[in-house]
Amino acid sequence: RWSGVFDSVPQLACSDPYLETYYWYRWYGLTLNSIAPGVGTFEHASVVEGPGATRRPAAAAVAGAVKEVRWANPDVCRSLIRTFFAHQREDGSLPRYVFVDRVDDGESDDADWGAAFDALNAVAPHAAFAAEVYFRLARYADWLIRTRDSESSGLFDAAAAQRGARRQTLGGAPHGISPRDRSGAVIPGPPRKSVRTTV
Repeated sequence: RWSGVFDSVPQLACSDPYLETYYWYRWYGLTLNSIAPGVGTFEHASVVEGPGATRRPAAAAVAGAVKEVRWANPDVCRSLIRTFFAHQREDGSLPRYVFVDRVDDGESDDADWGAAFDALNAVAPHAAFAAEVYFRLARYADWLIRTRDSESSGLFDAAAAQRGARRQTLGGAPHGISPRDRSGAVIPGPPRKSVRTTV
């Protein structure tokens, strides 16, 4: 089973053996934390954060997982996005967590769903999926504008930033690391860029 999993993902060529080991453990963790569709509230396949109290998908983690898993299984990525958008609230916000027996009704995280969709679409474009999530992403963006732009400045107040998180760099792989296909050829990713969120 595991050789099939590891053969299906991009190979990593890196001069740092610790990073290379972590890479394989990350795929191991993503595989172990996968949930099949149809279990409890999970209409679609999903990936949980970990064991125990973290055995639930988190919006912020899933948006990041889409960027990782897109290389190996774009269909699972679409399911990850659908897991949250299936529970989109009337105001356009999304739950922070989806549990097996319920959906979190607390405040929504400011997960970067647009970048997750763009990353997936760059590797595996799917017109029907784009049409399916377009208006849901737009509703989420409208919610962000209404609730996170307290100064009407065109910039939004990110909940993660209020908790002390740094700005993220999105797109591409870290310098010197390239995802590779089974033949060893480098898989091109989107260009690396710094992101400053504006609306």
